[in-house]
Parts: sequence; structure tokens; C-alpha cells
Amino acid sequence: MEIVKNSVWSTISVGLRGLFSFFINKVISFYFGPSGITFLSHFQNLSSIFILLPNDGVNKGIIKYLSDPRLEERNKHILVSTGLGLSLGLFLITVFLFLFFKEFFPNPFPDTDRNWLFTALLLFGLQVINYYFLSILLSQKRLPTYVMIHVGGNFLSLLLVILFSFRSQYDIALLGWAAGPASAFLISLFFIWKLGLLRILGEKISLRIKAIKNLGEYILVALSILVFSKITDFAIREFAILEYNPEQTGFWQAVVRISDFYLMAFLAYLNMVYYPKASELSNMKNQGGNFTRKFFLGSAPVLALGLLLIYLLREQVLILFFNRDFLPAEGYFGFQLLGDLMKMHSWVLSFLLLAHARVRLFIASQGIFAGIYLASVYYFTLESGILGLPVAHFVRYLLYWLFMVFVYRKLLSGQN
Repeated sequence: MEIVKNSVWSTISVGLRGLFSFFINKVISFYFGPSGITFLSHFQNLSSIFILLPNDGVNKGIIKYLSDPRLEERNKHILVSTGLGLSLGLFLITVFLFLFFKEFFPNPFPDTDRNWLFTALLLFGLQVINYYFLSILLSQKRLPTYVMIHVGGNFLSLLLVILFSFRSQYDIALLGWAAGPASAFLISLFFIWKLGLLRILGEKISLRIKAIKNLGEYILVALSILVFSKITDFAIREFAILEYNPEQTGFWQAVVRISDFYLMAFLAYLNMVYYPKASELSNMKNQGGNFTRKFFLGSAPVLALGLLLIYLLREQVLILFFNRDFLPAEGYFGFQLLGDLMKMHSWVLSFLLLAHARVRLFIASQGIFAGIYLASVYYFTLESGILGLPVAHFVRYLLYWLFMVFVYRKLLSGQN
């Protein structure tokens, strides 16, 4: 019954967030065309570089450990305060590294200055705090509150993007997108205060060190995703902008943004429904593997049929999400959708690795397949130009899925 209830709230959350994202795409494409979509994708990727370490590192650990009903109240306070300190610390370290190495990379956002950059960094920092508080709410099974705050932040993003796009300021519109979830931190702060989890204890330093060690494995996982996924994607998009120009890159990014809709939906479902349950069953012999098998077999045909439908209606989908100016993007769909199918299948299995705390294996696999992706990009773009990018995407996740199937079978045999 609980998983059904959580699925309903997950569906509501993903549906509304997807709707707001859809309208943001429409607004940006109407006012700024394919180049605007390129810069929106690049800016969102930039934000993820600063947010990912705290969000996928600290927050996933917070959800795992705070959701344990056996955890003492005192240890909850220690874990919450330690996690907040780690989140802010990781964010500041990322900012420092970014500013230190900034001169080595050309500014991909035309007509922006230092004030614009520092405003963006401030908004990213507030997002980090908001997402941390939201993870605490999720760990305490306050899913309705979590959904309302998340959706509220996305709705505010849409309003600000419309306002600033109407004034033909693409750079300010990007900041408007970031300001939505950044402002929502005030609401999430209120609910955390209502739960009584803001009290910071100074005693038992040893417990704080233990909490850091527990969260450390998740931070390492997030670091691998940051380096081998987000930064890799950012570098490849930068390569495409410089090599093929922002407009041509925008056609490729239009298809990527369409795939982001269903990938976001599936990832949100995994985070809110699948991962907490897989973590709960990870210490029970055979239970985690059986749950993953049922989940995989149930989701696989639905995902395949959905992506086939998108491919058959790709012209109508492009017009719906953007406008007729984006129809040259039709040629990118085939390999992008095949790669996305493999990506979602591999997510189901890789989340099981995290639930079983197989951190080293997860990190190693991220690095190996990022290298395969870069090599594939180099080879296929030489052969086919920018059309080689979705081909490289497919090759990466086909091989990653095959690898994860092998690991999954080994993991199950070790439990028997």
C-alpha cells in the first residue's frame, strides 16, 4: 500500500515538474531559438556541477541513514548538522576549483559578466540548501510536503523565465530558472524546523566523525558522477558549440531535452520509490535482488513502448516541445532513444549497487564508461559529424547495460 501511495505522489511531482519544464522549453525556443536551447542546457549542466556533490553525495546518504527507525534522536541531530556542514563545504570547494580553473575555459554564455556569474553561484548555493532539507523530509516519509515544495520551486522558475524572456534577456532568464528552487529553501527550512531537526549538538565529536565516514562513501559516488558524467557532458557540449556552432548544437540538444523529460520522470521515480525500498531490503537475503528483478521486468516493456511511440511521432513531438524551426533535429532521434533505453535499464541495476554499498565498483564503472564515451565521441564525430554524438551515447549505455547485467548476476549469486 505504501509503495502505491508513494507512486501516486511521485507521478504528481514528475508530471507537474515536467509540465513546467515543457513550458520553459517553449518560451526559450520561441524567444531565442535553437541557440537559446543550447545555452539553457549548458546552464543547467553548469548548475548540476555545483549541486551534484551535495545532492547525490550527502543527500542520498542522509536518506539512507535517517530513514532507519532504529536511529536514536540524538544521532539524528548529529547526522543532520554534519550533513548540512558537508553539503555547504563541498559546494564551496567546487566553487573555489571552478573559479581557480575558470581562465582555462572560454565563457560559453555571450554578454555575461562577473556579476552575472556570482549571482548564478549564489543561487546554486541556495539550491544546495533547499535540496538538502528536501532530502530530510523524504527520509522522514513526508513525501506530500516534499512534492509541494519541489513543484512550487519549479513553478516559480517558469514564471521568472517567462518574465525575463519577454524582455529578451536570455542571460537573466537563465538566472530566473535557477531562482525558483533557490527561493524554495525558505519553505523547506520551515518544515525542517517544525520537525525539530535543526538543533545542532556540540557533544560526541566521535559520532560526528562516524557520520562523516558513513556519508563519505556516497560523496565518493557523487564525485565519480560529477567527473565522469556532468563535467564530461559539459565538455562535450562545449566542444559541439565551438566545432558546430550554437544553432546546430541546439538541434541535437533539442532531442536531448526531450529525452530529459522522461529520464527525469524515471529518475525521480527511482529516487522516491525504488531506491528507498531497495536500500531497505539490501540487508535481507534475496529480497533486494527479487525486488529489482520484478521492478526491471515490469518497467522494461513500458519503457520500450513509450520510446517507440516517441520515435514514430518525432516530428509532432518536436513541434509540440519547440516549433517547426526544430524539425532538422529529426535525424538525432534514433540512436538517442536507443541509448536512453539502455541508460534507464542500467540505472535500475546500478541503483542496486548503491543500495548494497558497492561503492568502488560503481566508481570504477563510471570512469571506464566515461572513457568509452569520449573515445566514441571522437570516433563517430570524425565519421558523421555532430550526428555521431547520439551514436556515441548509444554505444556507451549499451556496453554499460551489458556490464551491469553481469554485475547483477554476480551480486545475486553472492547472496545465495
